[in-house]
Amino acid sequence: MRHLMLLALLFSASPRPASADEKPRILILPYRVDARIPVDAETCNAILVARMGKVDAFKMITQEELAQMAGYQAMLQSLGEGDDVDALRKLGEAANADRLISGVIGDVGGTAAATLTLLNVHSGEVEKRIAGTAKGARDLILPLLNGQADGMLAYLLKTYAPERMKTARAPTTPTSTPPEAAPGESAPKRAIRVVGPLALAFTSGAFGFALAALGGGMLTLVALNQPVLGWGFVAPAILVGGGLVALMAGGVGVVTLVVSVVLTRV
Repeated sequence: MRHLMLLALLFSASPRPASADEKPRILILPYRVDARIPVDAETCNAILVARMGKVDAFKMITQEELAQMAGYQAMLQSLGEGDDVDALRKLGEAANADRLISGVIGDVGGTAAATLTLLNVHSGEVEKRIAGTAKGARDLILPLLNGQADGMLAYLLKTYAPERMKTARAPTTPTSTPPEAAPGESAPKRAIRVVGPLALAFTSGAFGFALAALGGGMLTLVALNQPVLGWGFVAPAILVGGGLVALMAGGVGVVTLVVSVVLTRV
């Protein structure tokens, strides 16, 4: 209670709310770190400030501004080890901040318990609280702090600057790419992809024309009732059947050639 009275006396001026067109002013308080935690407060502060400074969607209250505040250090000391929301709000109001971020890392049975809190200075509402634990040396605690800082930055951007968030591209309807215009395709790969099927198609077409010619010739011989190079003993029915099969196979080969040429657009 004594601390709150001190704060009220020192900072009784009404806060200056940010206008709609003004960037939100954010005050980042120094981390309060338990002495048993193998990470110093300066490192924690550096991680958080570096994350928040990645974008210009907010106006960070600088240390120079804070240095001009009478009783700033005394107010920080009055916060103690816990999250006194009223005291935090008074501090934010004194700095003309719209939002305030405070971090605390305590030791719970050898486990580091880190909490990052976002306070709405105008309403006194805790908008976001990110908590987590890590057990072990410094190298295991730093990833926890990095993750919490990233999470806080993502929340601020999503809430107050959604246009700065990277949005996933809308799925597009897959379309076929012409062989001659495949993006990023090298000439050798295109040659293999186009020439291979065409070679097979032309081969099928050549056999098709040959078979068609053979079938036509066999049917013609039957129609003229002429033996084939001494094969007069071959029954006309066999010639007719063979001729029809040859014509069908030839037709398939020719169709394969035509379709392959059309599809590859050569």
